[in-house]
Amino acid sequence: MFVSIESLSFKYPGSKECVLDNLDMEIAKGEVLAILGESGSGKSTILRILAGLEEPECGIIRADGQTIVSDRVFTEPEKRGMGMVFQDYALFPHMTVEQNIIFGMGKIARKEKKSRLDELIHMVRMKGYEKRYPHELSGGQQQRVALARAMAPRPKLMLLDEPFSSLDANLQSSIRADVKDILSNSGITSVFVTHDKQDALSIADRVIVVEKGRIVRNGRPRDILAV
Repeated sequence: MFVSIESLSFKYPGSKECVLDNLDMEIAKGEVLAILGESGSGKSTILRILAGLEEPECGIIRADGQTIVSDRVFTEPEKRGMGMVFQDYALFPHMTVEQNIIFGMGKIARKEKKSRLDELIHMVRMKGYEKRYPHELSGGQQQRVALARAMAPRPKLMLLDEPFSSLDANLQSSIRADVKDILSNSGITSVFVTHDKQDALSIADRVIVVEKGRIVRNGRPRDILAV
């Protein structure tokens, strides 16, 4: 397995209730995994722990053959090789599309930055928009730029937090298709959390359903989310 989680438990400070309770989970290389659950189910906490934004009470996380979380190890977020797309996209408003994407690349050679920028602009279909600012883009375009920025440093794992909840309902179907194509073409192992069954049915290779910090269903979307 590319990512494995063993016996993961988490409580927020001052709380007696476990948000995650002895959770085990695996993710295959190249897989697009959806974590589906209602508000308060613990789904976003899993994502935040994978990203290194929260530290669990106990448990082990391995990614690409390396232990990144255990009782003795806590790898800092910037050293995990993961890209994250936040619910509100978190684009820098004072930067253009190309500046936002280049920012995500970190310290690489200028020539390589230009090549990588061209590759990403093509991948997310934003050719001609390089000089525009976030406020000049639609919600779907902003999301594609956020994906490009997160993919810029070639992360081992892509994490997406409720990627469609900020979009108008009439845009969601087409944007789901866009994101599915982008993730498939990139080949990056990806995890996204959502409360919407249609998101999982449209994009995921596999879905995990979480309730009260526990996995209650796990399988192909069409098998466990049939409507």
